[in-house]
Amino acid sequence: MSSHFKETLRKQMLAKRELFPQHDAVASSELICKRLGIFLDYRNAKTVMCYIPTNNEVDTIPIIDMCVEDGKRVLLPVLKNSEIIACEFRGFDNLKSGAFKILEPCDQEEISPKEIDLICVPGLAFNQGKYRLGYGGGYYDNFLPKLRENCFKVGLGFDFQVTNLMQIEPHDVKLDMVLTEVQFIGERHY
Repeated sequence: MSSHFKETLRKQMLAKRELFPQHDAVASSELICKRLGIFLDYRNAKTVMCYIPTNNEVDTIPIIDMCVEDGKRVLLPVLKNSEIIACEFRGFDNLKSGAFKILEPCDQEEISPKEIDLICVPGLAFNQGKYRLGYGGGYYDNFLPKLRENCFKVGLGFDFQVTNLMQIEPHDVKLDMVLTEVQFIGERHY
């Protein structure tokens, strides 16, 4: 995929997310959270890595709350030396503004990616092949290969973010599932 085409797709998806009505984004995010909770991979996970939403991404706060209620260890990404590291979530009052003004844990002790059982991955676009298009920094492309082979990788997006216009590149990492408010793309275990 040419870099010009990727940038055009990124801009289109950012614009669509900006125009997505807030009440629809909230309702869709809650539905995505509930759907994630029914999967065996979620229920069996002891350590879940999530993200704090920005730029009208799927709101993961309900997922973080669900994980805490279910007694799971929650990790969040921190950008350090241009790479994602996983750090423990110790409550919303223990977050600070980090890279790109995204909230991240104050305690930035790195947790091994090998400890993660399930990861929720943001993206600008996803396809039926379970690949994602990110913002272009390559942060998740570099982080995902560090996970255990059996770590369940879930891309979270709104249904309008699923497109067949994406081409796969060698550095792209295939997810196990893409989850929207309308569809599950991937195998499901209940």
